[in-house]
Amino acid sequence: MRDGFIKEPAVATRENFQAGNYSKEALERLKLEDAIRVHEETKSQLCLYARENNRPEVKPFVLVVAEDTTHASALKTLIEDDAFFGGAYRGRVIEVHSQQKGVEKDEKVQQLLAVEQLDNPVEIVIHVNMLKEGWDVTNLYTIVPLRAANARNLVEQSIGRGLRLPYGQRTGVPAVDRLTIISHDRFQEIIDEANRTDSIIRSGVIIGRDIPEAPTRVVTAVPSLVERLVGAAPLPEGGVAGANGTSSAGETPAPLFSDPAEQQVSLATVAALQDFEQLPGGAHLQRPEILQRLEARVTEMVRPTQRQLPGMAPQVDIARIVALTVEMRNKLSIDIPRMIVTPIGLAYAGFRDFDLDCAGLRPQPVSQEILIQHLQSHDRHWLTRGPALPTEDRLEDYLVHGLMDFDDICYDQHAALLYKLAGQLVAHLQSYLQTRDDVLNVLQMQLPMLVRHIHSQMQQHYEERATEYDVKVSRGFITLRPHNYGATGDQSIRNFRQTVENRLAIRSMLFTGFQKSLYNVLKFDSNPERLFAIVLENDPQVLKWLKPAKGDFRIFHSHDEEYIPDFVVETADARYLCEPKASNELDDPIVQAKTRAATLWCTRATEHDGGKPWKYMLIPHDAIDESKTLGGLVAGWGVG
Repeated sequence: MRDGFIKEPAVATRENFQAGNYSKEALERLKLEDAIRVHEETKSQLCLYARENNRPEVKPFVLVVAEDTTHASALKTLIEDDAFFGGAYRGRVIEVHSQQKGVEKDEKVQQLLAVEQLDNPVEIVIHVNMLKEGWDVTNLYTIVPLRAANARNLVEQSIGRGLRLPYGQRTGVPAVDRLTIISHDRFQEIIDEANRTDSIIRSGVIIGRDIPEAPTRVVTAVPSLVERLVGAAPLPEGGVAGANGTSSAGETPAPLFSDPAEQQVSLATVAALQDFEQLPGGAHLQRPEILQRLEARVTEMVRPTQRQLPGMAPQVDIARIVALTVEMRNKLSIDIPRMIVTPIGLAYAGFRDFDLDCAGLRPQPVSQEILIQHLQSHDRHWLTRGPALPTEDRLEDYLVHGLMDFDDICYDQHAALLYKLAGQLVAHLQSYLQTRDDVLNVLQMQLPMLVRHIHSQMQQHYEERATEYDVKVSRGFITLRPHNYGATGDQSIRNFRQTVENRLAIRSMLFTGFQKSLYNVLKFDSNPERLFAIVLENDPQVLKWLKPAKGDFRIFHSHDEEYIPDFVVETADARYLCEPKASNELDDPIVQAKTRAATLWCTRATEHDGGKPWKYMLIPHDAIDESKTLGGLVAGWGVG
């Protein structure tokens, strides 16, 4: 908890609340209503965080703990009644308890297991002491305990139920990182329990003391060129997790030179190549006049500082080794021109027209402030506290004035769009709130969240159109450098063909087993990237490929944003920059800006080289599977 890997538990009540003023039924209803208000605020903040940070959307739900099956049924009836937020939660509530049998039980269990899915309508789960184990979710954010229990059990049971974080670690957004217990009448008891020295809130597990800390090691993926010349570098300790789950050391290429003196000349040749990168391409290295110059440079590099007697030092055929090294270099490399592509002017910068998406946004009016106190840090949050706002003539004006506070919004340029979006949000609020006063309450009390909801979507429709790009070629090719990756001490290196069950953890994994890749160890950002590597390895038309590192390309899609393509691929008749991308991001303005800059890079690289053409491919992630070939993807999605 202290390290930020689980949610921050918090208890909520009304400020200056007096439980004695309410009957049992009235208190339960108030707690349920406030749970809905907290739930809708959480849902809005989760939606905002996902949009602003390009993360998967999370659908939160509320867990209500009932006394018995009769109580659970009564609570479900209350929540689905028209008098409870206008019947907005009818069909969104399920009961789960041990009295359910047969088909009814199976249906409830299936709904419960799918409660994290965005298309599952369930937002409120009512249970009666049934959910003890075997239920693992990350989207439980609000708990309403309506069953008698002492404070200690209440805290510990609640914590055990819903502290897992949907993104694996805290985000810094309180509503996204918080599990809230709605307990107006037990507020102080829970606070007191949390402050006990032996409380579960106070205790913790320390990595390195209670749990052995696995050391982090650095894994270097050396280009196959160097491996061939010097002898294959061993894979990192721990072996390779093969496609069948067994451990394998993987195949190692035979060294081109085994004699130490020949290896020294070969390595000197590789180093000297950097002085010849101004040539148009690697093929020019094999011209006789270039080989002679390279041989002279290598001879100077390996010449001993002290003269030796004739016959004492081993004789090495430098010319032969240089020629073989250059030949192998050309086979095991892809010539990437060093070009700098930068935009040199903007014809337009602003927001494209679009319709506001209000799905999942249902903030509720609040008559009093809801106080939420974190149990560990003691931080306090008020759901509706904020500065007083001036009265506006039109409801839309609240939102437009709030949006004008963002530095990237120019009212004169975007007034029509601002009022359109504000009108759509107001219309959405009016669609489920019953009175104009309720709409006004939501606009005034939750204005910061609402304008962020609009602004986050505007950001997705922001575009910069460059008048032109400046292209400068400084080198004809670059020498591939070693790649360095970090890995935990107990992590095996996987065969890239092995299915990855935990897709969220793929970025932390290391992969090997490649035959055509110019590096023997790689990382992937996503499972579609891993599948694309399989496509390249399976395709007989693909000669070689690599995943470039930062600095291999100098493509700027805006004035300060560099673009690094995911893959570079060479076939017998062309070279490709390939970018697997989520289907819903293909029309994103930033993705389109990268595409324009990369396409121009390919055009100029082709003109400079004069050999195989360069082409750019933007590939939807769901079009990639092991049955595909590179040619099939080119035919299906085209190139730039």
